[in-house]
Amino acid sequence: MDKLKAAFQSFSRNIVDPVLYLAVTGIILAISTVCSLATGLVADFGTLLNAATNSAVIGNLSVIFAVGLCAGFAKKQKANAAVLGLISYLMFLYVNNSYLTLTGQLAEPGVQGLMGTGQATVLGLQVTDLNVFGGVFIGCLTGFIYNKLIDIKVPDYVRIYGGPRLALLAMIPIMLLISIAATIVWPPIADAINSASALINASGGFGLFVYSFLNRFLIPVGMHHFMWVPFDYSAIGGTATIAGETVAGATNIFYAELPLIADGTITTIDPSVRFAMFGFGKEFITLGIVLAMIHAARPENRKAVAAMLVPIYVTAALSGITEPLDFQILFASPLLWFVYSALVGLSEVVLYLIGVRVLNMFGFIELFTVNTSLPWDVTKFPLWFVVGAVFVALTFVMFRFLIGKFNYPSPGHRADWSAEVDGAEAGAEGIGAGAVAPENQKAMYIIDGLGGPDNIVQLGCCMTRLRVDVADESLVDDETIKKGVNKAIIHNGKNIQVVVGTSVHDLYDTLRPILHIED
Repeated sequence: MDKLKAAFQSFSRNIVDPVLYLAVTGIILAISTVCSLATGLVADFGTLLNAATNSAVIGNLSVIFAVGLCAGFAKKQKANAAVLGLISYLMFLYVNNSYLTLTGQLAEPGVQGLMGTGQATVLGLQVTDLNVFGGVFIGCLTGFIYNKLIDIKVPDYVRIYGGPRLALLAMIPIMLLISIAATIVWPPIADAINSASALINASGGFGLFVYSFLNRFLIPVGMHHFMWVPFDYSAIGGTATIAGETVAGATNIFYAELPLIADGTITTIDPSVRFAMFGFGKEFITLGIVLAMIHAARPENRKAVAAMLVPIYVTAALSGITEPLDFQILFASPLLWFVYSALVGLSEVVLYLIGVRVLNMFGFIELFTVNTSLPWDVTKFPLWFVVGAVFVALTFVMFRFLIGKFNYPSPGHRADWSAEVDGAEAGAEGIGAGAVAPENQKAMYIIDGLGGPDNIVQLGCCMTRLRVDVADESLVDDETIKKGVNKAIIHNGKNIQVVVGTSVHDLYDTLRPILHIED
């Protein structure tokens, strides 16, 4: 069970980087849509932007996931791993296409192209339509094989065939088998996915609440990516035929509809967009929580609490990075975390039921860039803020009541609160919680707190956290780690997560050479 949990957490960590590129892509795609509504050079520029985003990125998610996941899983020489991930995916495409051709299984396009045939065109090749799942599976498998073979020593006279090349030699027969097996194994799997998608769609508001609740509730263990990524980028979130092309996943469908919505060709937005509206909670529910925590703080602490929480909220609201606030809530009380998650679920159901059709996953920057150019009678965009005001007030009242009623240790609420614990001032060690030591000193505190270099089995990072596998969890000393970065430390057996914030990649780059981790 521990190995399975570790594998899920590793996947969750590595899927983040490829997905974050899509946040930027969506913003640029929205700009391209606005340009396309003009004429002349501006419209031509919009066409080029669309090609650079919708066609190049959104249209090739499987390739991106295959490369990104393989490189993410690789423990060393990640550049070589990325190349191997690309080669492996290309092998699948070409072998699968050749096998379909040799066996006479190539489907004939109909009026709606290849829709309903179980096949699709990827990079110009007609293949079995594995959608984004193909890229995810190949990326994970290739990364696993790569790690198993990268350290195998071979004699000097055949050294050129060792390391990454040895992994390629192994992947050739593996991809031959997978490419052929996909034509047999995948169709029933695709049918099961379509059935699951139909069931989710039929469940209406209840299904949306469960999805939205879990998408927030699972954040502390880093498993929330298993909720929203499949819904937003695969057929689990729904499929639609747009301009003769079959598109899968809530976000992909919205982006495919975007130019058609903007020019009035489409007057209704596909309902799957409900799975891509979880930015609402990051913008409004977090505001209610922050205001409640500031109000609940003792008068002498209120200014320090506001100085700590307001920047955290601004980051959450603009970019969607909520984890620093998330752990303040969780550590104050698991009940507060449950209520927070329930309010997020309820808000998304309300938005959907009153007809709001807005794509917003990451924060206000994405919200305004992507949606303001679309007809408001289609998106019901103003209602986003009306509901937002209601939920700010509702959240404030509920959190303020619970904190006061049960005396939960939210920042500054209890008399024994100190900035050393919650992050507003300098502590006794001379480094305030949430403040930063000089980079090398901070890194050494973290290494020592994790039990020393020999106790660190694997080190990686996601958007805001260091994720570490240790050999002996009993050697981990939270207090030592907090001398370097004092936000939150989560223990899951031998997997330790250190919450750093948006500067986590800088800290990771400082730790890598100290621990002799190859890029």
